[in-house]
Amino acid sequence: MKSLYSIVFSLCLATPAIANDQLNSDVKRMAGFAGDLRVLSENCEVFVDPLNGVHIAEALISVPNIDMEAVLALIDDEYEKSAHYTGSVCYPEDGERIERLKRLYISELNSLKQSVARGDYE
Repeated sequence: MKSLYSIVFSLCLATPAIANDQLNSDVKRMAGFAGDLRVLSENCEVFVDPLNGVHIAEALISVPNIDMEAVLALIDDEYEKSAHYTGSVCYPEDGERIERLKRLYISELNSLKQSVARGDYE
């Protein structure tokens, strides 16, 4: 049981603290979408905007005291996780999944921009 506690503690330390819990949750979700989208597009050799992660950082640039290094590290980590769990095979249903992820990503990015504009993360 002791090893489980150390694993959980290590995972908590590995998750970068961004500005607040809601922002951290929103960025983690967006980073997951961007990572999945990038991995699936690479696997299926489909062009998807390679700057998806950069768009997240751009949307957050005006958030006071944002740790942009932590944001970018989280985006990279989510890509690496997605690559690890997804593998490198393109399955027939992945084309539909890419389109669904693109729509989700765009919708969530717009919501993130609106939240930043309203000052939700200050």
